[in-house]
Amino acid sequence: GMLAELAAGEAEGLVLIQDSVSCEGRTLLKSFVAASAQRGESVHVLGFDIPEEEFKTGFPAAVTSQLLYHDAFWDPLGWTGQGRGLTLGDFTTSELVARLTSATQGPSTVVLDSVSWLLLRLPFPLTCQVLAQLSRRAQAAGEMQRGKGQGCSGEGKV
Repeated sequence: GMLAELAAGEAEGLVLIQDSVSCEGRTLLKSFVAASAQRGESVHVLGFDIPEEEFKTGFPAAVTSQLLYHDAFWDPLGWTGQGRGLTLGDFTTSELVARLTSATQGPSTVVLDSVSWLLLRLPFPLTCQVLAQLSRRAQAAGEMQRGKGQGCSGEGKV
């Protein structure tokens, strides 16, 4: 079924884990993060909802070594001026692709924690557009890696 495909890394595109007060989704999310890392993929976490340390809690060292955490929790509006984390202003396709490709070689998974946080602060159409464009860029990069497209190794990976 779908869960087995996700855990095995066979599913592509956007996957949304919907949770509620009565049914939390973070445990399921973390199981997919662990499965991606155990397959040797780089796992980019765009973390808006909780601090990095809290997100990494419970993962073994072999998984945390595969995590690339882009911290948007501590300064999401960029008010401190330190410029080292991810901000709401950085939530554009071009900025995210630049961040993800500069830190990744080979297959990767991108986790956004959480979409709800973004939807409370950014226009719904913008959020959907960025996610759709990111997914298309990732699929195009995957086709290049499999030899179906033109391009050099390392181009367009998301």
